[in-house]
Amino acid sequence: MMALAVTASSAVAGDWGNVAIISSTMGAKAGRLCIGEGLRSTDIGCPAYAPSVTTAGDVSVTGALSASKFMGDGSGLTNISASAISGLARDRIISGTTSAVAVSTSGYLAFTTLGTESVRIVSNGNVGIGTSTPDFRLTVIPAGQSPQPSAVLAYGHQLASTVSVQGAGQAYFMARDTSNSIEGLFGTSNSGSVFLGSATDHSLQLRTGNATRLHIDTTGKIGINTSSPTTTLEVYGMISATNLRLNGQLVAGGTPDRIVSGTAFVKATQDTGGEVSGTFKVTSTGNETCGPSAYNSLRVNPTTNKIEICRP
Repeated sequence: MMALAVTASSAVAGDWGNVAIISSTMGAKAGRLCIGEGLRSTDIGCPAYAPSVTTAGDVSVTGALSASKFMGDGSGLTNISASAISGLARDRIISGTTSAVAVSTSGYLAFTTLGTESVRIVSNGNVGIGTSTPDFRLTVIPAGQSPQPSAVLAYGHQLASTVSVQGAGQAYFMARDTSNSIEGLFGTSNSGSVFLGSATDHSLQLRTGNATRLHIDTTGKIGINTSSPTTTLEVYGMISATNLRLNGQLVAGGTPDRIVSGTAFVKATQDTGGEVSGTFKVTSTGNETCGPSAYNSLRVNPTTNKIEICRP
């Protein structure tokens, strides 16, 4: 064994010992520097599983390494496992500099609060808030909810005043009521149209002044000022039109043959004056002559079984 002892004019240690030892019995290797007292367990560099200095100037630690802080030039720390570093479960903020260190080998950047992951940016740039698997550019999901396919997901939160969603083909917003399994969509389709509607078996309503003005039920019936339409189109209120067609025939706003009542509708009552109750029936022989004296009168053609009107 070869030992090197160093002395000084002013002693500050309680005793003296070897400070540099190179020994084959302690696992000496080329380029290894052992510092310490040969009879104590506090040597640095020897035996095995201790720090060593390589000929290239690198410091290698094969055992546990403890320090109050680690400092570097920002060029990078490699092969560091997030699970192996104590203290990473605590809240942390990445500074707004030109570079950041993501302690992960999985290709994502995660932010944690109170030891729980809150935000994740995955390798393709998708951002997830409340989810670790964002399928789209922005996915926002509260605790206990599951993501659903869409371009932007928002559950119980107000988006910014200006939100843009772009996609090759379909691009749309989805609003989902998880308590009642209701989904509403607004966006563009592959056919080149813009759509607004429900993705589930629920009706669609258009509102003004926080009141429903137009209602489309799940069967396609449309109600205006009514939320329970019983026909294809039901209007609660007055209708005004420049032209009106019934069964493909122009009945108002034009000049073809038509039946026009003196009111907005024909009614059958028990009153007198030409008004009737029950079934209204027009009869004739079908041979009546149409002349000035018969203008605006009706007859039934027995051959065609159609009602005819005499006109100039």
